[in-house]
Amino acid sequence: MKTRKTYGNYGATDRFYVDDKEVSQAEYEAAHTPKEIGCPETGNWTTPVLSDAMAVHPKQIKDAMERDKKAGVPTEYAPDGRPIVRSGDHQRRLAKSLGMHLNNSFL
Repeated sequence: MKTRKTYGNYGATDRFYVDDKEVSQAEYEAAHTPKEIGCPETGNWTTPVLSDAMAVHPKQIKDAMERDKKAGVPTEYAPDGRPIVRSGDHQRRLAKSLGMHLNNSFL
């Protein structure tokens, strides 16, 4: 399902569309699903983020989960070995436990 909204003057929402058909705001909100990735720059961690930089080989997932649990940062991993980061705090603690540095000054 494809959803979009158009904006009028000064950023005011003008029209709502679902599958290229104009609908009411309530219908749009019922059909609209949030994006699948959070945005750490704005603190929007409504959905988990998969980290490529902190990934492990799929055969190492069990060991990585045990290591993270011992470090006090329990973390789940996707089948491809990428950790599922659930918040900015989780990202900071996981990076620190791995000896990594985050360049984001706000994290």
